[in-house]
Amino acid sequence: MINMSKIDFIDKYPAVTEIISNMSNEIWGKCILEEKKAGEYFFKIGDPVEFVCILCQGTAIISNENLSGTQTRVVFVGEGYTIGEMESLAKEGTLVYSAKSYTNCSIIKIPVNHFLQWVKSDNNIAYMMAVFLAKKLIVASNEASTYTHYESIVRLASLLIAEGTGIINKNRQELAEICGVSVRTINRCINRLKNNNFISIYKGKIKISKEQQEKLIESQYNFYNFEK
Repeated sequence: MINMSKIDFIDKYPAVTEIISNMSNEIWGKCILEEKKAGEYFFKIGDPVEFVCILCQGTAIISNENLSGTQTRVVFVGEGYTIGEMESLAKEGTLVYSAKSYTNCSIIKIPVNHFLQWVKSDNNIAYMMAVFLAKKLIVASNEASTYTHYESIVRLASLLIAEGTGIINKNRQELAEICGVSVRTINRCINRLKNNNFISIYKGKIKISKEQQEKLIESQYNFYNFEK
């Protein structure tokens, strides 16, 4: 149970205003607030479907697992979106994707039976879930194309552009996991980007200036003519 009124909760987490403002007190009383540190799982592939998450703060990553066991990124999820609703609405017994925090996150957990009760009784929420699923499907389709057809360096570059400027706090292992490649491959890509001044290295961490970010964007991921 969340020991906070919905009004106070919305003041603290405005990103969830639209989704919880008309939630009944009965459903609200079943919700749990949890804090997740960066890299911590919400759930993993194969776990039983027990709850649906609403992301109140932070960014999460939903991933799939290929036959070799490598985790590959499917889609990033931002504040105000739900996670786990697809399996719940489809009445799947187990989860078909993994989800974990990309940054520190605050999430609402709704038991799956109460989530389904909520969707059945509120047409606005049912429509919102349909929109959420459609948006995820579009992004996931684009991501699948990226990871099927693009080189590792393109995967890394697209991720670094999304990270913004400054020090990138992800370590090599985390970058490799997100990009779906080995640490050795990530190291080669990092060296190649550094040698061509797309990035800098500061105390072992990747650092990107505004000029370097603009250079990455302007490259349009065409790295074939640059030094390897």
